Amino acid sequence: MKQLFCTIPAVLALVACGGSNAADEKTMDHHGDHAASLTAPPAGSDADVAVIGTDGSEIGRAIVAGGPNGLLIRVDVSGLSEGFHGIHLHQVGDCSDFAEGFKLSGSHINPDGNAHGLMNADGYEKADLPNVYAHHSGHARAELFVGGLMLEDAMDEDGFALVVHENEDDHQTQPIGGAGARKGCAAFK
Repeated sequence: MKQLFCTIPAVLALVACGGSNAADEKTMDHHGDHAASLTAPPAGSDADVAVIGTDGSEIGRAIVAGGPNGLLIRVDVSGLSEGFHGIHLHQVGDCSDFAEGFKLSGSHINPDGNAHGLMNADGYEKADLPNVYAHHSGHARAELFVGGLMLEDAMDEDGFALVVHENEDDHQTQPIGGAGARKGCAAFK
């Protein structure tokens, strides 16, 4: 019995300290490299642009990252009224007409031809996003995901725009959920 208690720790120590052969190391390195390549985002997949206000000044930043299942959007905007604000993706990456309310950005990205509104029973536009909330200071920061809309589809020959609206989007009323005037615009080209 005494010999058994001495043998078990010795075997465990040998197993724990056991070396690996070159074939094991190659396999481990190969899998490690492969796993890293699967999780690393492709180079150049992020676009970071200014959000322009209706007076032409920069009121924030928007970052869009293309992923394997859609777009990841980060927005950081100031100068808004306190409360929720509708935010949508528009068909044209042009915010140059800030004094006219960013009309050059066009209508919502809608490749499926659906009606507006995340709460619409018949489906929603790919451009429909949850509202962002501005604190009493007028600052809003959010991270949003747009499933099924790929960066290469949104980024056509004239780009696309992220537009922040004056009011909350009710996610049902046509055509923009009652979100009101366009208060900020970020052009992605």
